Amino acid sequence: MARQSLGAPPSRPTDLVDINWVYATFPSYSSTLTLGTNYTVVLPPSPIDHTMFLLEVKATATIIVSVPNGTLLTSGTAPNLTIFSGKIGFLGFRYSATAGAWFLLSATAQV
Repeated sequence: MARQSLGAPPSRPTDLVDINWVYATFPSYSSTLTLGTNYTVVLPPSPIDHTMFLLEVKATATIIVSVPNGTLLTSGTAPNLTIFSGKIGFLGFRYSATAGAWFLLSATAQV
């Protein structure tokens, strides 16, 4: 399991963990869709550096899920994912301010 260091852990009785700070610094979004037709992913608007978006798609017919134009691919990914009827697909994205673009980090479908 990968873990992100979010600073020193609270050690005193009055220390607080501000979960809102975590969400503001490392925003993450997820969505689940049930689809019977081809679909182009809509990514969250106005992302900041490190924004993550996880998408789960249940197919009621064989469909193709496409990433939006301008999405950068990583090793092993492709701009389209075929999901067969009755199966579920997962796509994971991350926004990089360094690149000024969304990256598709993972795309896989149930067998």
